Amino acid sequence: MQQIISKSSLTVGLFLCAFQVFCMRLSAGAANATVSPPSSPASVFQSPAQSPHNPKAAEAVPGLPAPPAVKAASAILVDAVTGQVIFAKNEHTRRPNASTTKVMTVLLALEHGKLDDQVAAPGVVKDIPESSFHLLPGEKLSLLDLLYAACVRSANDAAWAIAEHVGGTVPKFVEMMNARAREIGMKDTQFKNPNGLNAPGHYSSAYDLALLTREAIKTPLFNELVNTRSITIDRSSSQDKLLRARSKFLLHYPGADGIKSGYTRQAGHCYIGAATENGWRLISVVLKSSSAGEDTKALMSYGFKHFERLQLAKAGARYTEVEVPNAHPEKLPLILQDDLSVVAPKGRSKSVKTRLDIAYVRPPINKGDVVGYAVASGGSSEVRVPLLAAEDAREARNNLLGFLAVGACLPLGYAGIRRAASDRRARGGRRASELDLNTLLKNDRA
Repeated sequence: MQQIISKSSLTVGLFLCAFQVFCMRLSAGAANATVSPPSSPASVFQSPAQSPHNPKAAEAVPGLPAPPAVKAASAILVDAVTGQVIFAKNEHTRRPNASTTKVMTVLLALEHGKLDDQVAAPGVVKDIPESSFHLLPGEKLSLLDLLYAACVRSANDAAWAIAEHVGGTVPKFVEMMNARAREIGMKDTQFKNPNGLNAPGHYSSAYDLALLTREAIKTPLFNELVNTRSITIDRSSSQDKLLRARSKFLLHYPGADGIKSGYTRQAGHCYIGAATENGWRLISVVLKSSSAGEDTKALMSYGFKHFERLQLAKAGARYTEVEVPNAHPEKLPLILQDDLSVVAPKGRSKSVKTRLDIAYVRPPINKGDVVGYAVASGGSSEVRVPLLAAEDAREARNNLLGFLAVGACLPLGYAGIRRAASDRRARGGRRASELDLNTLLKNDRA
């Protein structure tokens, strides 16, 4: 009976010691639970409430000439790379947007269609009003030819044929349009058809169309389509073969490279413009204008004359490091997801300011996780670029914590050992001072 008690005392002491260490480790693990980093945005140019990349709307910059007095009811001018807003007027107001709708139609066709597919024009094309490519029901053209017709001539019948081919039905394609708009972050947009003809509930905003255009220009063929001045389409069933752009901005403004015009009586004259000067590309949108071409020229000239884009650091470059408590490594290097560039008034590079926006982070962190943002501001606007973990950061073993935990439970274990030794002395065993812990355990297992 005394031997059983001796073994029990020792076992309880060791169990309490191990249990206390386990509890302390569990507590430490809970204290170091991961703080989920903010997720990477779908686009760098989204509404200010959502996007960590969001460019703040530009305001009047002291010392610069006043922006042009555009005639459009809504307008915006943005940097094509950073998404920064250089000029804005009623940019979130929802308006009919006419054939600028075709930017989404073309983008979806490029994402989901095959360019060499032969597309049969549906019977309804004969009833679709101008502008058109005068498609004949049943006539077959390649998807690429129809895309040229939609972009260069802004052919409504071509856009309809594209939609039915890519989506299966036009209503299904419109669902795809609206789903893609939500992915991009277009909060003030709803599509009802693929060509932009007036329909109740069909609208967009200058801001959203700039966002859409920045997404579309990521596809090289899109840029080629919208920058085409003229092209001849091989058609055996019609003599209407020559497609010729009519945009005065595209044809006459230096550096103009697209993108899409539009007009209905309800929408007025609309235009999404793009131009490049010395490697810098700007995108403008004007809606419901009495002179969309002149408004576009004025916005572009204002941007190129008075502003410049400054590249501060390249994508993938090690930008900074952050201390991660109780982690290995303790200092985690961070790299830029995209180029860190900022638009600033010309000659004011010294006014550009940068800062870090990093939340308190804890392990585990995986390589590529968004840990914070590098923020650059120039004038009255700013841009935010995600900072990614350059390597994994895992919870480090805290040797000091383990030592303290063992020290805290030693009295309990020692009490059990003393009790076991006392019982052994009662049976004539050796003194406890002559026994180490391993010897006790060995004897107790015997």
